[in-house]
Parts: sequence; structure tokens; C-alpha cells
Amino acid sequence: MTYIINKVSIYSTISIVSFVAIIYLGMSFFLASQVTVSERNSLEENPVDYLLKYEDVSFSPRLDDTGISLKGWFIPAEITTDKTIVIVHGLNSNRAAGITLPISKKLHQNGFNTLLIDLRGHGESGGDRFNGGYIERLDVLGAVDFLKTRGIPSSNVGLLGFSLGAGVVLMAAEDESGINAVVADSGFASVDDLIVQEVRKRTNLHENIVPLLIPGFTRMTKLLYGIDVDLIRPIRSAGKLEYPIFLIHGGKDERIPVNHSQRIAKASSNQDTKLWIVESVEHAGVYDDNPDFYISELVNYFSNQIAD
Repeated sequence: MTYIINKVSIYSTISIVSFVAIIYLGMSFFLASQVTVSERNSLEENPVDYLLKYEDVSFSPRLDDTGISLKGWFIPAEITTDKTIVIVHGLNSNRAAGITLPISKKLHQNGFNTLLIDLRGHGESGGDRFNGGYIERLDVLGAVDFLKTRGIPSSNVGLLGFSLGAGVVLMAAEDESGINAVVADSGFASVDDLIVQEVRKRTNLHENIVPLLIPGFTRMTKLLYGIDVDLIRPIRSAGKLEYPIFLIHGGKDERIPVNHSQRIAKASSNQDTKLWIVESVEHAGVYDDNPDFYISELVNYFSNQIAD
């Protein structure tokens, strides 16, 4: 009798464990499929709204065989120059949203070309999935390659990114030795800290449940979409850049807390890396807090770092 009871108990335990495992894998699959989908928004403005001449451009990501076509606007400076700033938006945004066009106009007036791009899965670019920034770095490198076809070497190119775009430009810069100028506004140090937050935002799961699902989520995203969370670490890229980078952050940022930029600054290998924190400002709000000073800081940094 004892043998039979023990056998039943073992089968019951196996059944329960199997059921829990199936539920866990199912929820991990659901999270991976939901969180990695980008929310595409239409372009509501264009450079003409800011009295800027521009060119619609298309290019491909670097080292990419997916056939994705990326879209952007090339806005030439008032005076002919090779100095060009690639501007990269944040998650679920696009090249026309937020402060990208106002900043582009100011840089245009201060002697810089700008190239505003839509990352894959955003705006008018191809693709439908958010890859955490590591794959998107190839989009930025594709933009740099496009500029090279126009006779603009990477030594004349600076990168400016916001939020997700800030992390993307740091990782892209690691793979393009000619670049010597990177500005990261409201960037993240590593994606680990943000996964729980993004899952909570996109699902109705209780906050105590989400952390338990993260190991399954990270494995599922790698299995299904080739997204390796361990590679999404702008802080690691920042430590490999020998030149000073410029970090900007709001002290009241709840989306990506200011400690992310503080950690990146600490990891930088160049003692002249600058960290500008405005304590009263929320996520990506430093420009709106003081536009003129923001632009003067950008112009000074890019002028010093980009080759003539």
C-alpha cells in the first residue's frame, strides 16, 4: 500500500511540475512576443515645418541580410560642410517626434548637417520588432555607411541619441573607430534594469510576478528572435571609447533613472567625459528646460570633437 501511495505521489508531483513548467514557458513566450514588438507611430511633422530644406533618404543596416530598408531625412547645413550629426530617437518614437526637429534646426543654423533616422520597426523604416538596442546599433552604423557614400567620413560624424537611441549610439560608436563624438541624452547603462519595467508597462501582471518570469523571458527572446540581453550593455561600450562622451540626464527621470548615466560616466575610460544632470527635469526633458543652453553645449562639444 505504501508503495502505491508513493508511486501516486510521485506521478502527482511530476504532473504538477510539468503543468507549472508549461504555464511558465507559455507566459515567457507571451512576454517575449509582446515586449519585443515596437509600437509604430506616424510622422506628424517634417523639416518643411521648420523651414528646412531636406532630402528623403533610404539605406540598409550594416551587416544585415534581412532586406530591411531604413528611412531618414538628410538636412544640409546653411554653409557647405562635412560635419554631420546623426540623430536617433527613442523607443516607440520616430525621426519627427519630440525634440529631434527643433534640435536639428538649431544644429543646421550652427553649421552642421543632420541625418535624422527611423530605427527598424519605427516610423517609415522596415521591420516590426524591438531588439533592445544591440541590433539597432546596425541601423546607426548603416547611417554612417550611407554618409560615407556621400563623401562624408566617419571622423566628420557625431552621434546624438535619446533614451533608447542614447544606448544605441553608444553601442554603435564602439564598432566605428572613426567616430569621436557621442552625446547620450537619458540613456540606459544596461537593459537588465529596464526589462521588468517594460514588462509591467505592457502587461497586467502583478509586480511581484514579473521578476520570476524574467529568466524565462530572456531565454525565450534569444531562442525566438536572437536577442541576447547580455549584449545590450551601453555601459560596456562606453568603457571602450577612448574619447570623452557627453551624457545628459534629468534628475527626476523615472523612465530611466539618472543613476544609469552616472554609472556610464564612471565606466568611461576618458576623464574628460561630461555628465550634465538637471535635477528638476524628467525623462528626456533637459532640452525643453533650457533650449538655448542645451544647444550651446551640443555645439561646443561637437565642434571640439569632430574633425574639420
